Amino acid sequence: MSEVVRDDKGRLAKGSKLNQKHNKADLIVLFEELAQKCIDGEYLSMQECQMNSGLVPSTFYDVAEKYSELEDYKRQMNDAIIANVNRMALGNKFNATASIWRMKNLGEKDKTEVDMTVKDQPLFKLK
Repeated sequence: MSEVVRDDKGRLAKGSKLNQKHNKADLIVLFEELAQKCIDGEYLSMQECQMNSGLVPSTFYDVAEKYSELEDYKRQMNDAIIANVNRMALGNKFNATASIWRMKNLGEKDKTEVDMTVKDQPLFKLK
């Protein structure tokens, strides 16, 4: 996939190839590269991945839903972003409150613990 060419204001440059058809093999290579960049900490949001993918936002999410391999890579991107945000918050590089908010928006959930104890007394008495 080719890089997205943008002007100095961030708009797509004339002659952009965003309307081209994509084949599955090229998409797998693209999503693999994006996932690796997320793991390396280069991208810290799914929006950043999508913007640098060269795909229109709807195409990015549609092909991820259409092909299970791409959905796996997308999940891997999301997990890597959460891990990097968490690591930077713990290392005081990011504001902890903003990081927690960000991780929850990316799907991170609080750990829930259920304490189940069984009492030795019966619930009712048999006669």
